Amino acid sequence: MKRYTDFTDEELLTITEEDLSALVDLECAISGVPLLPAAPEYVQEVDVAPDTTVYEVAGFYFEERGAADRVANVINEQRPLQVTCDWQLDRCRHVDGYAGSGAVVKAEQVLTKATHERTRNARMEYKAKKEAYDKLRKEYDRIVSMREECAENVYRAVERARTERSRRELAEGNLQRYIQLADGDEEQARKFFDAAYPDLVVYLPREPVNNESEYEL
Repeated sequence: MKRYTDFTDEELLTITEEDLSALVDLECAISGVPLLPAAPEYVQEVDVAPDTTVYEVAGFYFEERGAADRVANVINEQRPLQVTCDWQLDRCRHVDGYAGSGAVVKAEQVLTKATHERTRNARMEYKAKKEAYDKLRKEYDRIVSMREECAENVYRAVERARTERSRRELAEGNLQRYIQLADGDEEQARKFFDAAYPDLVVYLPREPVNNESEYEL
């Protein structure tokens, strides 16, 4: 049972996605995080299209537009009042003049009673499945959230190994360029490097680079 903390940087750099996933599972197991279940399958909502138009005015609905218009006209002829309240003071309701727009007819697409009854069973079945899905999804998301902390630790270790490799390659490459500039004098090249990249000195090889011909101009 080898944890990610037991891996060398070289091992972390060559790790496969499968091995990475296994390391995350191991860290989750050690931390008491449940194994990630399969994601619940989304439940498609029942598509019940509205099949009739009704007309609303002052809270009442009519089948015919003409009937709704007549009701609106009757209301508007009586000059309805506007009643409001002062929300910032004491919420005391009071008359605030006449209603500006009066009663307005609005069209709305809805189901007929027959369609509503015909689709009732399908809609009830969807509701039950959706509630079950929501419960499973909540648990799935909870486990995902718990796993993220464990996964982050593993991914951070891999990213650190990659960063270290990049810095080492940068340091070694820049040292080679300085050796060329110094006509093969590695001691002088290291002085150039120390002055320009003090933070990368730790990534240089401790032993002198012996292949001087590689850096000849």
